[in-house]
Amino acid sequence: MNVIVKVTNACDFACQYCSVGEPPKIQTINIETIKRMVDGLPELLNKIGDEDISILWHGGEPLLMSIDFYREAMDYAKSHLSEYNLSFKIQSNGYLIDEKWIELFREYKVNVGISLDGYQELHDGNRRTKSGEPTFAVVMQKIALLREADIHPGVLMVLNTADPIDVDRLFSFIQDNALSCKIHAVYPSGRAQLRQDIT
Repeated sequence: MNVIVKVTNACDFACQYCSVGEPPKIQTINIETIKRMVDGLPELLNKIGDEDISILWHGGEPLLMSIDFYREAMDYAKSHLSEYNLSFKIQSNGYLIDEKWIELFREYKVNVGISLDGYQELHDGNRRTKSGEPTFAVVMQKIALLREADIHPGVLMVLNTADPIDVDRLFSFIQDNALSCKIHAVYPSGRAQLRQDIT
């Protein structure tokens, strides 16, 4: 079983196609809610006969939550789901990753997913900070930092086929950087509802 936990709707990016867009109110999950969720998982797992449980930390940008939050949440899950095959994942824009986050990922064997929308022009065309700064160079640096720590992130690419995409260049970029990736299309929801070019 895969459980996706949206820990916050806050984000440090303002991606052009974000399905969340600008939330009217910033919300974060509290640790007691996480614990109640974990407490209910054994009954559900036993009912469906599943011994595998994966918890994916999602957002917004999940790294806006504290390291202490994740440490408490994952320790609680490990202690209460010890009879199951438990694993942790996180989907991040990668911008805030540093040595402390990497230490946490290694300690809890967290599978890391990074949002990276292809080569530089594609990525920076959609994925910028709230102040409008491009993010490609920083995200690539953070992927390299993870790899230096023997953490090999998967990559999630969101592409709008209405934009000009050099498919050969995109394939070469994926191949040259040895990226393990999933590619998704843009859907007209959230901030993307304002775009007229989505196909």
